Amino acid sequence: MMRFNSRELSCLARQNSDRFDKEGVLFAKERQEGIFRKSEVYVERLFRLRGNLLFYFKTKEISSEVLGVFVLERFIVQLDDDDEDGSYYSFIIIFEGDDRVVRLATQVESDRDGWIGSLHVASYECMKIQLQSLREQLRSRTGKDPFASQDPVESSQSQEAADGTEDPFLTVCLTCRSLPLETSGRHPDTFASVHYMLPPPDERWVTHAHTEIVEKSCNPVYVAMIGFKNPQSFSIATRIKVTIYSVKERMTNTMTQIGSIIFNLADIFDAPGNTISLKLCSFDYADVGSVIVTAWQGDSSFRLSNRSEESFVSPDEMLSSASVRSSSQNNGIGLVSCQRRQNVTLLKMYFANLICKTFRFPVKSSPDHQLFVYEYMGEGRLTYIMPRQLLKLLVEEEKNEIEKLQSLGMYCKSNHRLLRIDERIELLMLNERLYAQALLYLCDISGTTFKPSVKKAHKEVEFAPTNLHLQRMMVYNSDRDAAGTYDVITVGAFTAGALKYRNGGLRRMIQQLEQRSTRVSKDKTSHAALVEVMIEMDVLQNATNAACDQACTAAVQGKADLLIAAMAELENDGQRLFKICECDLITECVNEYSSARVTEVGSGSPKPAKRETSGSLRAASKPTHLSSPDTWRWSGTDFVKSPTEEPWDLTCLNAKAAVMCVISKVDELIEQPPERAVSWLDSLSPLIIKLKRCIEVMCSRATSGLAFSSIKDCSPNLSLVHSINYRRDVVFSQAVTAATTGFLIGLLTSDEASVRQMLNIGVLLQFENLLSCHGDEMAMLEDMSVGVSDLSKVVFVLECAARNANEDALVPSISGDRSQFLVTVPVPEFLFANLKLEGVANRAVRVVPVLFSIGINEQATLAERFGDVSLQETLNLENYHRLHTYFESYQQFVQNQSSDAASSASSSLLNLENQIRHLHMSVVSKRNKNVEVLQQAAEICRLLNGVRFTSCKSAKDRTAMAVTLEQVQLLQRENDLAPDVFFHALGSFRSEGVRRENTQKNAGVRKYAFNSIQLLSLPKLYRPPNGTYGNYES
Repeated sequence: MMRFNSRELSCLARQNSDRFDKEGVLFAKERQEGIFRKSEVYVERLFRLRGNLLFYFKTKEISSEVLGVFVLERFIVQLDDDDEDGSYYSFIIIFEGDDRVVRLATQVESDRDGWIGSLHVASYECMKIQLQSLREQLRSRTGKDPFASQDPVESSQSQEAADGTEDPFLTVCLTCRSLPLETSGRHPDTFASVHYMLPPPDERWVTHAHTEIVEKSCNPVYVAMIGFKNPQSFSIATRIKVTIYSVKERMTNTMTQIGSIIFNLADIFDAPGNTISLKLCSFDYADVGSVIVTAWQGDSSFRLSNRSEESFVSPDEMLSSASVRSSSQNNGIGLVSCQRRQNVTLLKMYFANLICKTFRFPVKSSPDHQLFVYEYMGEGRLTYIMPRQLLKLLVEEEKNEIEKLQSLGMYCKSNHRLLRIDERIELLMLNERLYAQALLYLCDISGTTFKPSVKKAHKEVEFAPTNLHLQRMMVYNSDRDAAGTYDVITVGAFTAGALKYRNGGLRRMIQQLEQRSTRVSKDKTSHAALVEVMIEMDVLQNATNAACDQACTAAVQGKADLLIAAMAELENDGQRLFKICECDLITECVNEYSSARVTEVGSGSPKPAKRETSGSLRAASKPTHLSSPDTWRWSGTDFVKSPTEEPWDLTCLNAKAAVMCVISKVDELIEQPPERAVSWLDSLSPLIIKLKRCIEVMCSRATSGLAFSSIKDCSPNLSLVHSINYRRDVVFSQAVTAATTGFLIGLLTSDEASVRQMLNIGVLLQFENLLSCHGDEMAMLEDMSVGVSDLSKVVFVLECAARNANEDALVPSISGDRSQFLVTVPVPEFLFANLKLEGVANRAVRVVPVLFSIGINEQATLAERFGDVSLQETLNLENYHRLHTYFESYQQFVQNQSSDAASSASSSLLNLENQIRHLHMSVVSKRNKNVEVLQQAAEICRLLNGVRFTSCKSAKDRTAMAVTLEQVQLLQRENDLAPDVFFHALGSFRSEGVRRENTQKNAGVRKYAFNSIQLLSLPKLYRPPNGTYGNYES
């Protein structure tokens, strides 16, 4: 112990005598080596006992060197019966597990007995036994455990954090003056613990809350504010106790009590300015400083009994020594309190279990003004809802794929190909079962909206995002009389943790598939090209069918202009569809499929489709009798079965001719309008039915050929394709759930201009990631990069919710397939009106996702020094270009606005352009742990009205460091936070803010999961305060 802490222990051993339990000169028997023999002699030394530490010096003088110290634990002390020297009264100390015996002696028997008695009670174990004995005696006499809730740090879970939906009726701020110095002469590290007395018959102190720790200050100003909720538990006579503690060691919560004050609520209510200053008294009633208590009422409608309404002044009058304030300042906090209640009401629609913490910070421009910060955290309600909806779609899509493969029948000439088709069907059926099992499990989950980090690798909930929360900071600046709101969605990395990372993540697996492919179309593999063609063809087929339906509707209504517009759309979409179907890729696929399939001979004519009386021919768009469309051919007057297939070019030609017939007929009808509009429909119906059948046959043959070619190309890699598809679905489910949650909160805080921007150029979703490029975290990053990129397939569609809709009616719904997903978002009626969405025809919002990643932990250090961070560099550069493209669209959007709006936005555009340039410089630089990339991207996202996301592996520890740092930077950059409290504010958010509650929810421990090695590897601004972290399994 002396070897590693010699300087500190020597300083401790030389302190004043009043700091020691016992000291004196003892004779220590030591072995001395002579020239001819070894002997044991008594050496006179000074011994000093303090707690369980027994120091000994080189001589009997205190000025001599401190030789060592005995830690008195797991030992026994007894008389020395083996001592043959009768001139001393000796005793021995024997330590457990040590063969050596410490022999000490005195010249007087009473001194020996006194030392033995002092050493007996010096150990921590002995003190613990005595404490337990006293505790049992008090419990037997009073029936209560005196230490039931005595740890002021661990036991005081603030009632303010228990329910963020309720404003405190009373808020208290604490400041200390003239606290005593430590015995070493240094300024103390202190915090305040607040208790209140229960009413009779209990009459015991209950720990309510505590402030943050203020380091090295005799005049600490505690920025964590204490809120009192549930006014039914308090009265004007309620007694409040504030205890000030001096923290000796933060890691173990070692502390001593400096003193305490006691007052009741009436003392504050009746005091001028609702501020009282009380003397701080120690245990022995000594004056150890003073405590200033300032309070204000959070809800002006609340009144305690026996109190005059005029005695409670406005909050701003309490926060300034000035006697006169403007009316706007006097009403400021009342206004922001009203805004808080409104915002909380909106948040409850989409978030559950809201938690709130409150802080105050000084303003740079004026010491008399303050920043009031309200920090919220809430669980996303969609955590299990969106994955359930998506799984239902995936189950149906897999069923359709199975039916499509089964409809191919015995179409292959070789048994090998047939085997691969069967294997593909088996894999799809396996996927369907897995999706169904996951759906069944998620449907059984009730009463919770939260997936903790300890379940991030659980198979049953792998489709749900991990630790999905909203982090909101509301700020009120009393100097500017202005308020602001800043939101971040925190979520664990989008990754398939239950599937492990043996083959890496999605990005690596997709690259492996591309490398294995032999057929290439342009710069993409044949499989990827086929998928894109099938998606585009399906979209155009639906568009042509929709144009036919519009033509029928216009014919019923007798509106020539609508009919002409429908024909224009039909001609445009038809030409695009024919161009795709006549391309070399589809022609090759259809011919290859035709030569490989086994021709089925049959006869008969299909039944004609029944025309709907309303004029809509949707039922005829996909006739059920064309289950095997390749066996049908156009005879010139009807579809007939044929033992041979018509050539592919003839099929396309028939579809083209059908389109031209419809267009020509419309031109003829318009030139000679009938007296009754229904005659138009009678003339057009047969031709439109024929057109739809021709397009159906053409698209069905093309789809079958493409599907066959896709199966053929994937047959050597079916297992890998299956693994990629399932893993991609898991990752996408997590990503779309988080994205929808973020879009909802972005919509709630948007104004009319921001919504117009969304509808025109899409919504920017910016993901900040803190994963490293080492080990499993690299595979997680590969998963997340693909998941974020796949969000570009998502389109949000806004619709007005019903009047007085409940929470269930406001839940978004998802539809579509893997090619594109539509998320329908019901917007509350009042918000729909405020955003002026009623007259907007197209309320679809496309998603523009970007991902920036910088590793900051010890694994990132290993990757930078000994590994490879090219993945991180590539992702950041790719997403920079996406962000720059969105910025260019934003520039064009702003320039297309009115001249006044464009001129007012010119300065912000210039600032944005500079920020984009700086981001590019940071991205291309080769600096280790260049967190400026993340900070600059976050600032650009907010300037572009985007939605912010922050994540690490579980969104618990590194994420907490990132979001708290961003909060303080926002306070400094946009709200004039005093620069000298930057680090104090940062430590306060991390020690007393809502992120500590997040660690409790996830791992059951109010500590961040960092060990000492990880702590040293983190950038300085990302390190938690002492005492808030520990090494545990998370």
